[in-house]
Amino acid sequence: MIKVVKTDNIIPVLDEFTSVFNGLDVDFVCEHCETEEDLIRVCADADGILTVKEPFTANVIASLSRCKVISRFGIGLDNIDLEAARASGIVVANVPDGGVEEVSTHAVAMILALIRRLPHYDRAVRDGEFQGMRIGAPIRRTTKMTVGLIGLGRIGAMTARKLSAFGFTLWGYDPHVSDAVFADCGIERRPLDDIIAQADVLSFHTPLTPETAGLIDAARIQAMKPGAILVNVSRGGLVDEVALARALTEGKLAGAGIDTFAIEPLPADSPLRTAPHLLLSPHAASISQDSVHDTCFKAFVNVAKVFSD
Repeated sequence: MIKVVKTDNIIPVLDEFTSVFNGLDVDFVCEHCETEEDLIRVCADADGILTVKEPFTANVIASLSRCKVISRFGIGLDNIDLEAARASGIVVANVPDGGVEEVSTHAVAMILALIRRLPHYDRAVRDGEFQGMRIGAPIRRTTKMTVGLIGLGRIGAMTARKLSAFGFTLWGYDPHVSDAVFADCGIERRPLDDIIAQADVLSFHTPLTPETAGLIDAARIQAMKPGAILVNVSRGGLVDEVALARALTEGKLAGAGIDTFAIEPLPADSPLRTAPHLLLSPHAASISQDSVHDTCFKAFVNVAKVFSD
């Protein structure tokens, strides 16, 4: 019998999803695992694993005596020690197109909302103020602004295509992407530090890896153009959150939109909670009825394929 364990308490289980195991002798188990200890206890004899954000560290992977595949509901794989999995002969699978349309739309929505000062307008009307000219004085035309996209994978490229409809000048940085991709998206390739120093908006679309962790530290935040906007729908570990909150409080930046955080849920003492001009969402950029369904189904398929081949 093949034991497949789903380790989260977030993803719904539909008959359509488990039907991919038809014809296989599968014992499907759902457990809520939060810690390494939970995973070691529950998954030690698992043949296949479905996970969201649970910590599959080297220690956990060493305890998996039979595991052949770990499939993640989503794109990012930073919760899985890939080197340890590779050494153990475990296939690690994701859903590379999961939520691409939604995340790119979320990024564009945050950028436009911050440029158009929608949070400010909303608060002003609720407080009884109706001085749109005064509140909106810093607003600029999108055709006179430059967006710097950091990362041009599927999501970054789609974000660029959507932003182009608003007439932004588009700059990009991604050392792993060909010039053809830049050209196809209408993006000028620029050095990272040039983009940071000169772009009106920075939008992040890169995975969290040892190479990108802490990419936007305090020094780079201070190097940003005064009055610039920062949007991160990728991973929280890319941006120094304390430095970002300080830059917003001091008026260095005009605004920021953040969907992902270094620690989730966002801690009660995080300075982001009280920083001004900040638009927050709860790691929800990829969410829609369509994307959740498609991503979940494909993650189940990933597991079934390993035992069907």
